Amino acid sequence: MNKLLKFIHIARYFKGLNSSATRISKGMMAFSLSQLINFFIRIALPPLYLRAWGIHRYGDWLILYSVVAYLSLSSLGGQNYIVNRLTQLFSQQKMQEYKKVFNSGLLLFISLAIIAFFLFAIAITYLPMPTLLHTQHISPHIVKAVLFILAAEILLSLPQGLLTGVYRSIGKLPLGVMLFNGMSFFQLLLCGAALFLKVDPATVALMHIIPLIALTAFAIWHLPSQFSFPIFSLKTAELQQLKTFIKPSFNFLAIDLSTAFSVQGIIIILGGILGSVQVVMFATMRTIINMMKQILGIVSNASQREITHYDATENNEKLRLLFRSILRTSLIAAILVATLLYFFAATLYVLWLHHRVPFNQSLMDLFLLYGIEMVFWTACANLLMAMNRHHILARVYLISGIVSLMAAYLGGYYFGLHGVIIALLAVDLALPAWFVPYLVYRYDKHFNLLFFLRELFPVLLGILLIPALPISMALLIPLLVYWWYRGLPLQALKAHIH
Repeated sequence: MNKLLKFIHIARYFKGLNSSATRISKGMMAFSLSQLINFFIRIALPPLYLRAWGIHRYGDWLILYSVVAYLSLSSLGGQNYIVNRLTQLFSQQKMQEYKKVFNSGLLLFISLAIIAFFLFAIAITYLPMPTLLHTQHISPHIVKAVLFILAAEILLSLPQGLLTGVYRSIGKLPLGVMLFNGMSFFQLLLCGAALFLKVDPATVALMHIIPLIALTAFAIWHLPSQFSFPIFSLKTAELQQLKTFIKPSFNFLAIDLSTAFSVQGIIIILGGILGSVQVVMFATMRTIINMMKQILGIVSNASQREITHYDATENNEKLRLLFRSILRTSLIAAILVATLLYFFAATLYVLWLHHRVPFNQSLMDLFLLYGIEMVFWTACANLLMAMNRHHILARVYLISGIVSLMAAYLGGYYFGLHGVIIALLAVDLALPAWFVPYLVYRYDKHFNLLFFLRELFPVLLGILLIPALPISMALLIPLLVYWWYRGLPLQALKAHIH
């Protein structure tokens, strides 16, 4: 009888997960399509860039894009915080405050975008940008045109990101993601066609911004139909609301800044000390490695709204089950992709780029280790950010980002690309790889050292066995997949019955 009652209790408990599971599954499908489109962008476009412009001009383009990408920091980190806050308010049905927060955020991003574009335009006009950026293979007037257009694209994405974030906050994440997918797909088509015709970089930059303008216009037209009240009303924006954004948003800014250091900053450093060919080698290998993070991106983004909701409603049990599933899924995906790349990366690289870019196996092996450990602590960081519990995390990100830049410069200067990856890996292991999980433990003591060791052990075993004993793959991979399956929420609930 006790066992039957326990089963009924668990069945009722699981029934409460159904709506969340449906939203997560739909979100995962939408984000899977997003990752597929992103994959095609990263895989299909580089060969077209190389065919249209050659390796040196493509390297200059990557440097220009990396510089302009820093303008995304003009949001001051507010985008993540405000969307999380809107999700919390919607979960608590505080719709009047929801409207004030949304319009205050919208006014903030419009203002920041205008100010940032004006200042950047002055810098482009009066500074010798080609000399400062070492772009020797694109003419100076094209360099300025590219910077202007890409800056407009990045800054328009500030209010656009809030508009599409509203869909996540009201439980319609898949719709918002699909709108973004449509924009990305048309960017792929337009840029691919332009590169096939071998147009100049300014025209390719223009192909980037056209779909973004269309998406923004559609969101402005469609969003009012999702609310029973007028959602757009800038007169409801309040200075007091803007003040409440400052501290948590600046914490997100520190995280965004650190990400910019590790993504765009490294490209700029490589361009300065090693040249455009090394930039392209690094960027293309990193593109392949990012396959390891795609499953993490799909699962974390699809689950972010549910994490925020569970935290706001203090539903700790469901939150624990969800995080374990996210972490285990991400780690298993990382080790499976790493196994594939360890044996076949050279072949894939040649098929992809047709010998236009050199391949180095030892460099790829270092990238694989770097990618696996990054997936682990990034999954932990995503949990904290989804709940707006990122105050200390922001400092860790910022310190790690700054030290990574300095270490990458020294490693690259003395040891080339291998030195850069070793430096990045060493900095991660020295700080975020252990301290970010510790912050998760501080939030919930359930996520203790034993919990993380239990999740990491099969992955570490795979890292050691697969290179040393390749034949072990035949047994190890099915065991890893079974271990992942046992960690899913449904299987965890069944285990409670027995």
